[in-house]
Amino acid sequence: MASATLMGPSPARPGGARRRHTRPEVPAPSRVTARRRRKTATGGVADLLTRWADTGYWRGTGEFLDLLRQGAETATTARRSQTRVRRHGPRQRWLGSASEDGELGLTMASDGTRPSVEALMADVSAATARSRAVPRAVFWTRGIEGDRTPETSPVPSPDSRSSLLALQAARWDTWQYDPVPRRKGLIGVVILVLKSAYLLILRPFHRELLRRQRELNSHLIEALSRIDGDVRALKRTLEASRRQKPEAVQYTPKFSIIMPVWNTNPAELQSAIQSLEAQTYPYWELCISDDGSDKDEVLACLKRFNALDQRIRVRHASSRSGIAVASNTALAMASGEFVAFLDHADELAPHALQRVVEALNADPSLDLIYSDEDHLEDGHAVQPRYKPDWSPDLFLSYNYLCHFTVIRRSVVEGVGGFREGYDGAQDYDLLLRVTERTDRIGHIADILYHWRKSTTSVALNMANKPSATENGKAALEDAMRRRSIDAEILVIDAGQYRVRRRIHGNPSVSVIILTKDRLNYVRPCVESIRQKTTYTNHEILVMDHESRDPATIAYLESEPFRVLRYTGLFNFSRMNNLAVTSAGGEYLLFLNNDTEVITSDWIQAMLEHGQRAEVGAVGAKLLFPTGSVQHAGIVIGVDGRPSHHILVGASSQDRGYENYLQVIRDCTALTGACLMVRRKVFEEVGGFDETFAVTFGDVDLCLRLRQKGYLNVWTPFAVLYHREFGTRSPGDANREDHAKFVTRWAEVLSRGDPHFNPNLGLI
Repeated sequence: MASATLMGPSPARPGGARRRHTRPEVPAPSRVTARRRRKTATGGVADLLTRWADTGYWRGTGEFLDLLRQGAETATTARRSQTRVRRHGPRQRWLGSASEDGELGLTMASDGTRPSVEALMADVSAATARSRAVPRAVFWTRGIEGDRTPETSPVPSPDSRSSLLALQAARWDTWQYDPVPRRKGLIGVVILVLKSAYLLILRPFHRELLRRQRELNSHLIEALSRIDGDVRALKRTLEASRRQKPEAVQYTPKFSIIMPVWNTNPAELQSAIQSLEAQTYPYWELCISDDGSDKDEVLACLKRFNALDQRIRVRHASSRSGIAVASNTALAMASGEFVAFLDHADELAPHALQRVVEALNADPSLDLIYSDEDHLEDGHAVQPRYKPDWSPDLFLSYNYLCHFTVIRRSVVEGVGGFREGYDGAQDYDLLLRVTERTDRIGHIADILYHWRKSTTSVALNMANKPSATENGKAALEDAMRRRSIDAEILVIDAGQYRVRRRIHGNPSVSVIILTKDRLNYVRPCVESIRQKTTYTNHEILVMDHESRDPATIAYLESEPFRVLRYTGLFNFSRMNNLAVTSAGGEYLLFLNNDTEVITSDWIQAMLEHGQRAEVGAVGAKLLFPTGSVQHAGIVIGVDGRPSHHILVGASSQDRGYENYLQVIRDCTALTGACLMVRRKVFEEVGGFDETFAVTFGDVDLCLRLRQKGYLNVWTPFAVLYHREFGTRSPGDANREDHAKFVTRWAEVLSRGDPHFNPNLGLI
């Protein structure tokens, strides 16, 4: 409805200006007209409005009553829940509102004709009585100016004189009523019964309905996730089918799949065998060694598959002998050039053998090939395990090779197959001996194996087989004896170990620190070395780059450590190289001045790896002062970045992806903020390249070490604080260094990081 027929004249604007379109004048209604309008949906409250309108307290109240009446009629047919009238003019405020359930809001203009407090009390009381309703909520609004949100407070009952006096002092007063009709007799009883029925019956039903809806939503999300996983699996299968056919490759070896079985769930056993039958590569045989199963369903399943496919051979044992004996029995049945291992409840991806054949055609000399894997839970793939390329130190920390593993049969036979006494870790023991025999190891960065989770499987929890951890420790101790390595094996977690090597002799270590001013950094750094380091055969050399701070100069001159002077433009590589010429240690430990020692045996933890002939550089675990990880190794060539620190910001207590933060492992590069290199090796590669003045000097050194065949090892057992950019800001990065590094190592960067799976992206 048009507001022009409802409202009175618009008030004048400041300065005499008026609106362009004015509202027509509407005469105030007479008493007779007003009394006729009392019989509206609002009852006695409408009578109250009419009374106020007749005495001139409300401008346009007659139109407001018309609106109430029309709104009540329209609400029944058009379901309009609320109708409002706005006072036009500079303030543009609501005068009141009414709805079909009797809710009414009144706004009184503050002019000279305002009713007295006594009149307000009498009128409100009378209107409440006539409408047979009680106020559910009463609010007043004071001080509405411009667009400011009004302040609201509850108002006591209308018979409180003090509250009404407070209302009278306001420029704008708003009363908000929510009448609740008093119901008596049978109607009141019925309403009470219905309300009680809702509270006792319908409300619990409604809550149960909501709970089931949430449960349904959860199942729906889970189902969609499974569908997504199935679609991904189908895509992988289609991709595998589009790969070159076996006839197109030159080298087509035969694979013998080793499967020990004992009272397996028949459905899971069937799925395992069917996953092999679904292989896109046809040249395989399945060697099943039944270790004395006594379940008829298992025996029937084995008999059926043995009869259906001549490539499946089964040998039964009269009694149970253990997994090592059963695996050796299956090995004795093998005739293929390569043997692969499939547990009796797990599954292979359809293209698993085809991918192995492709790897062998690319490099026929490979003796051991392993792939990525995931877990099967309720028939769906979860928890993918993306592995690095061959990483000997990570392998000594835990058996990360695991599944899917393919080994040349002559190598397996050469190391004697499986050994008894290592149940739960028999595959770890075998692989330790195989990797001592050959270093021709290949990795397929693709999930080819699905390891089923079960209540008794270590796939769900390593604690399910506590003897497996102890047997793994025994296998490592035996490996150390075979390799003539003087080391202690420590269990750091279920299935995870620390090979703690003993230091040969008492070699000297030179700790080289670059600094310029910043006494608040260099002094805590040096003092932490002095107070916490337990390795005594070390020296501290400070290379000072033109310090001008008097306190720093006084400190450097008063301390017993050697201070070297460097003048000229900052050059990280040149300053370190000059310091090496003055250092007397057999081992060089490059350390930033914004570091502080945390673990007292940090030098020993680095030295135990630095002394190894095959190791080039050793890095430490560096933490921000907040305790989060700052350095846990550097990866190269990932997501278009030449270098990147991984797991930055993780808690120092976190395990990290695949436990990377708590185990010793190999890295492609390490930060120069805390880096140990054997002097002989450092000189062999020519030290730091001085053309890298600010950045990439440490990463370049690590890549040249790898180019020479050395390993770069990161240890979590040497821990220091590092205030990154405490000495130099991020803006100091040199574009020339970046361009030179990318150009020099373009081919290496294009291949990605061998110690970081390409499926991971940056973590």
